[in-house]
Amino acid sequence: MKILIGLVVALAIVTGLAVSTIYYKESTHYSCEVVEKDRTKNEDGSSDARVYTENCGVFVVEDTLIKGQFNSADTFGSIKEGGVYNFTTIGFRNGVFSMFPNIIEAVEVKSAG
Repeated sequence: MKILIGLVVALAIVTGLAVSTIYYKESTHYSCEVVEKDRTKNEDGSSDARVYTENCGVFVVEDTLIKGQFNSADTFGSIKEGGVYNFTTIGFRNGVFSMFPNIIEAVEVKSAG
């Protein structure tokens, strides 16, 4: 019985490490044209800062403890509708859990207007 419990615990740890490694892997999305951004209320009362693009999909901008990212409001505020950006993100799109990649850096390549 102790061996079975040990195997289950080991499997849970390995699975958790694999998922976090995949989730926190950085990706870069190039030349993303921002068409809209807003704050969306969630069912639990929290809100997401969302960025909608013409050609790269939908992103969120939120603080991330693991990456030491605590300036999400500044990052969100610097992104302008109509601008074109290279976004560095972590995470992935998961429609079942309504998850979006999280922007941890936004570099403007073409200004709005």
